[in-house]
Amino acid sequence: MFADPSVKAIFCAQAGYGSMRVIPFLAKKIIQENPKIFMGYSDITVLLGYFLKQCKLNVFHGPIVQGEIRRRMSRLTLNFLLRSLMQTRPLGKVMFPNIRILKPGKARGTIVGGNISMLADTIGTPCEIDTNDSILFLEDIDEDMETIDRHLLQLKLAGKFKKVKGILFGRLIDCYDRSGKKYNIRNILKDIFYDIDVPMFYGFPSGHSVSKSKRDANITIPFGVPVTIDSKSLSVFFHSSGVK
Repeated sequence: MFADPSVKAIFCAQAGYGSMRVIPFLAKKIIQENPKIFMGYSDITVLLGYFLKQCKLNVFHGPIVQGEIRRRMSRLTLNFLLRSLMQTRPLGKVMFPNIRILKPGKARGTIVGGNISMLADTIGTPCEIDTNDSILFLEDIDEDMETIDRHLLQLKLAGKFKKVKGILFGRLIDCYDRSGKKYNIRNILKDIFYDIDVPMFYGFPSGHSVSKSKRDANITIPFGVPVTIDSKSLSVFFHSSGVK
């Protein structure tokens, strides 16, 4: 698909499992010489990370065919999809009322990230994430609290939070405490990030949705572009477009 000049964009049909198995078979030179839109989320985080790091290709954390596209996207999801992929004008200031501030402040960096579980799994591989000078986006679904805690701690011990400029959490959907100790996401984030003094937001609506409803937003994020997060205006400002 990268080598075929008639293909202008690649939308992943499904996520779930298997992206890691593709990595050894990717033709990096062909991809580098034929840059084009590539979009997905969840398990596709692995491929997004590889293309961004190894091929210097801006990629898009956004809807998949079997999910939002097949079910008819919400108007908001479709609007951001088209704006992200079909115009060279930056998205500019983006604001959502449900975003919450975990740590206040203002910071600028290159936005990267994806699914927490997959990012942890890629440590030591060719698609290991580079978080230096980044605004790190993180989201996940259907993991118990102990697993989320372990993955975040693994990323921390691997140094992935040392040089971040800010952290933008998506939604951690159906992540429950199964230990009987009555933990919640806020407890875990407070414990893991107590010594990480950068702005942190929670609730940016990209990636997994709260339900199967077509009304849930999945905002397309162009990874690899500079953004600013600002707690005063409760906004994420995209300074560049992901396409040329």
